[in-house]
Amino acid sequence: MSDPFPDPYRDILGLDLPPERLAEVVRLYRKILAEINALRTLDLTDVHPAVMFDPASGWDDEAP
Repeated sequence: MSDPFPDPYRDILGLDLPPERLAEVVRLYRKILAEINALRTLDLTDVHPAVMFDPASGWDDEAP
């Protein structure tokens, strides 16, 4: 019989943890998520990366 109440932590993320351990993991990652949200608010309009990644650079016409 299928579970009428899907558990996203188990079904999507594959975390089949006891409730107390899952609560601890969620508590710890909540801090990380807060930091990521703070980083997303930064205005990086005038900031350019030091390195530009180009996945096609391995197919340049120039010989190595």
